Amino acid sequence: MKKRISVLMLTLALCLSLGVPALAAGGFRDVDQNAWYLKYLDTAVSSGLINGRGDGRFSPDDDITGAEAVKLAACISQLLSDGSVTLTSGSPWYASYMEYAVKKGILASALDQHALSAPIMRAELMDMVCRAIPEAQRTEINSIPDGSILDISPSASYRDNIYTLYRMGIVTGSDKRGSCLPEKCISRAEVAALVARVVDRNLRVAFQLEVSDPLDVTDEAGLSEILEGEWSYCPPNSEVPGAYISFSRDGNFHMRVMDPKNNAIWENVGVYQLERWYAMENEAPDILTLTFTDANGSEPASSAGDYMIIERTLCDGEIILSLLQINNGDSMLSVCFDDWAPILRRHTNWKPQGEPRKAEAFCASVWKVDHAARQVWLDDIEPGIRNIGRYEALPYQVAPQLDLHSLPDWLMSGGTIWSVRTDAMGQIVEMIPPTHENEDVLSEEEAAELLSEVYEVQQYLALGMSMLFVGERQNIDGETCVLIALGTDHEEYFVRELYYAVAPSGTIYTYDLFTDSWNVV
Repeated sequence: MKKRISVLMLTLALCLSLGVPALAAGGFRDVDQNAWYLKYLDTAVSSGLINGRGDGRFSPDDDITGAEAVKLAACISQLLSDGSVTLTSGSPWYASYMEYAVKKGILASALDQHALSAPIMRAELMDMVCRAIPEAQRTEINSIPDGSILDISPSASYRDNIYTLYRMGIVTGSDKRGSCLPEKCISRAEVAALVARVVDRNLRVAFQLEVSDPLDVTDEAGLSEILEGEWSYCPPNSEVPGAYISFSRDGNFHMRVMDPKNNAIWENVGVYQLERWYAMENEAPDILTLTFTDANGSEPASSAGDYMIIERTLCDGEIILSLLQINNGDSMLSVCFDDWAPILRRHTNWKPQGEPRKAEAFCASVWKVDHAARQVWLDDIEPGIRNIGRYEALPYQVAPQLDLHSLPDWLMSGGTIWSVRTDAMGQIVEMIPPTHENEDVLSEEEAAELLSEVYEVQQYLALGMSMLFVGERQNIDGETCVLIALGTDHEEYFVRELYYAVAPSGTIYTYDLFTDSWNVV
């Protein structure tokens, strides 16, 4: 067996030699002695697995092309199946490897010229490598549940093979969640580690993924991790970002805003705090407080806005945060865009892992609609905007009999809530605004979010007025409405000046003192 392994390692060296023979790994002038891949490179070089590019260089950050990947996968397959590699270069040089790869099912068909010369994506190479490993040799050492690799789509053709490499300990992912980064290129350093683990089982890694749903957090640290990065904000009725906010894990933020009145760019820095208002101790904070600091970044200068975090979800490659301004006076976004219920978005490689609900009636937030594809992205929730299961909006196909254009566009995004019914195939057959018999269904937070979308209310808030939950409900036109007062907060007492009622259907009423009646806004 030892003799067989040494032969495997020696012959595989010919497959991945993308240059001339090199010095030992420690002798490569472009390899840091503390590099994470050094132990794999040492094993590869000392066993003849991989060579450098010449002149004492390994070029660890270089990509490999599709043609190089085909050669590598073909040689791995022959090596593990036959114990040696007899494949040789042809004309063109990759022809014999391509023919072998197609014959053995490593590739469904030959790659075109563009794919051969372009850098190969990580998922594509991993798929080839797994197909190259005989099924009898695919010994699994890790328990990686389906759906736990967050950036691998459940419908991806390479999904099962990549999961196999994770379970074999050949691939571990790029972070603690095991992210695959399937559409990114793969470097020679990463290839060296992957190949070494394929051939030498002692180098395979036993591990567990830490988190199944990246948005399912329960503390400040978890929410700070979600916030980290750059978020975009689009004003109401616009798909063009008007502001960008970058959060760091240490509690700082940087805001860049384009003033719609004169297109001037405003940039400010500040600090943010996460607090709890309605959230329990075992839940993630639900308040985000933004405070601009002075030029030195040391002293608070002014408020950038205090927001309640209404919802968070994953939708079509973006993390979405739905916010509601709760502070008196203005915020940067309310001043520039008259928006008291902003929605922030951040790009991510995470993929939804859930499955559409079939033959069910349920309540859901609508985050996106594609009229051309007849798809609606829904995140199922409990009444009162409480998440069910994973924090993710899934694409649902709309059944042919439902006229998607008959539904109001302004309610088909931004987390508006609908009652949805699906058929046995998971297609949407009915979407209606929810009606409620239970007074507790429409929460005060939900009512405040709906009220903040009313233009006249936005104007009052801009003048410094505040909302006050009256703590009462009233039946108006057959619906149980949440009562909210607008007025002035004097800290010691609150002067109520206007009364509004918010219905579960989304209808807003205002109270007329002189006629003692409720009128639709």
